[in-house]
Amino acid sequence: MPFEPEGFTDARIAHEYRTLCVLGELANGASTEQPVYTEINHQSALTKIIDLLDDNDSLAFFTLVSDPPSGALAYDSDLVSLIIISFNIVTTLSDAARFPHDRRLDLSLRSLWPHVVKWSALLHPARGRLIRAPGPRDVRRSVTAIVQLYLRIFQSPDVMYFKSFLHGNPDAVSQAFELWLRFPHYCSKSGQESTTTVHGAITLFVVLSNVLLGNDATVDDCALFADELLLTLGDLRTLYRAISRQTSLLAKLTTKSAIIRGLWSNHFTLLTRCLCLCLQRCPERPPIPKKVIVSTVSAAMLCVKIQAPADAASRALGLLTALCRTVSSNHPLARAIDAGVFDLLHDLGRPADMYDITDFAQQLSAGLFHPRVSRVLLRRHPNVPYVAPSPARVEPGHIPDWQDVALLWSMFLKPYIEAYDSRSAEMKTGWRYAMTCTNHHGPHNELVRVCPCAGAFYCSGSCRKMHRSKHREVCDADQGPWGLNGAITLDDAIFTCTIARGYISCQRGTIGAQIASLGCPLQEVHIIVLIDLYDVLPIPRHTLETCPKIATSYFVPSVVVVDVLLRIGAARARHHVPFVYNLKYFYRT
Repeated sequence: MPFEPEGFTDARIAHEYRTLCVLGELANGASTEQPVYTEINHQSALTKIIDLLDDNDSLAFFTLVSDPPSGALAYDSDLVSLIIISFNIVTTLSDAARFPHDRRLDLSLRSLWPHVVKWSALLHPARGRLIRAPGPRDVRRSVTAIVQLYLRIFQSPDVMYFKSFLHGNPDAVSQAFELWLRFPHYCSKSGQESTTTVHGAITLFVVLSNVLLGNDATVDDCALFADELLLTLGDLRTLYRAISRQTSLLAKLTTKSAIIRGLWSNHFTLLTRCLCLCLQRCPERPPIPKKVIVSTVSAAMLCVKIQAPADAASRALGLLTALCRTVSSNHPLARAIDAGVFDLLHDLGRPADMYDITDFAQQLSAGLFHPRVSRVLLRRHPNVPYVAPSPARVEPGHIPDWQDVALLWSMFLKPYIEAYDSRSAEMKTGWRYAMTCTNHHGPHNELVRVCPCAGAFYCSGSCRKMHRSKHREVCDADQGPWGLNGAITLDDAIFTCTIARGYISCQRGTIGAQIASLGCPLQEVHIIVLIDLYDVLPIPRHTLETCPKIATSYFVPSVVVVDVLLRIGAARARHHVPFVYNLKYFYRT
């Protein structure tokens, strides 16, 4: 790429280049906080800069203020070289304009902003208009020039003018998002230039987020941000790729640059914000790739190790929570546990005032009530540290941490999952002897089998055949257990029934006292015990509900129906368990 006048084949471009060189020398002096000039010479330099910018015959930025050519353009052309030089000079002038005595540069520089957007679209690698790029290093050079110039524009102190500029030039927002989305493609895994570009790309996104989504943002501001971001991302799959690639690159650069360490909080926050916006407008929810979860957990653990800003790891947990709630499945949570997220919680220790991990602790604790998740924790952490119960953990305002999860696991869940997964046939199939055949007509065998819908149990093929005509009216086996479209497995449903039976047995006296205190004729209402497995910290709870008597297969006289409330990824599912209790059960001593 030619950067000497002799290298330019066009005489006018060579003349413009010489003018830009003079302007650059003056700008370098004017942008120094303590310039080598005396004050008189400094003012003289500023005057010359303004004169050059205002002089129509000086050729200063003559090419920049002209319209870019249509179609493709060779990267090694004189025109591209001159535009990159122009960008660098405008960047230096913008630095000079930051000082109060240089503010008069603002008006001249602002007039260049729309032209910068047009030419940036030509130079932007994501637009694909440049051809014959010699190599990645040259691509990084143009990206660096764009990023640095946009940083100066986006950090303008006149926020209102900057907002109006963005609304008049929405492609500037789109280009900034493209730079952020694809910075792993433009940066090597080492080098100061890569660090500067990554820092700049993330900072551009942060500025846009603060300006267009901040407290003073209007509806139009928010719409501009969301529309351009979704136009850039396209779908969730693109965002998933960006999460893993960006996080992996930042992790590699972190060991070589102190600047990157300060970016982690913003990195996780921006990704979480993108995910939330996409979920509002993208009806399709593709599965989350394993590497997305693994890279996020690994990066969060790195933040703890290198003592990055204290909220960086908690912001990573916020991203993990959003990912777990993206799909109606516990697969992401199971993968997070397998990647070591419980170790991360342990390393974080007690939550500080500056961060709160309640959302993820709730997501993790509720997920452990599903065998798919609890088995991963049992395999990954066979010896979870013992935590003694404490009244402080049930007090209002208590912020949960790893100890709350460990306490719930050790005292409530681990015995169930170990017994449920025991090799003993008696323990493994205990539910087969505990459940009652759904067909009310005998005779019955002792052993029951479950329907694929998980809503009925039969002791034999004959009982199932006798009850088929009635059950098929409500059977939703084609939609998976409990009609949740495969969100839970048959194993999950049976384990939930086991948990519910155990809970009712433990709380039998309490439930009986609550029923007695209802203060309404029991023969006129149905009683429902709702076991909350959605919000399980500090311990699972239940509530009693009543409803007018109706005739269904579940609501029959003198029985108590049991419902469970489940947290399955993003889903909040409530369902009847396929068994009921006689009222007398709760009054036995």
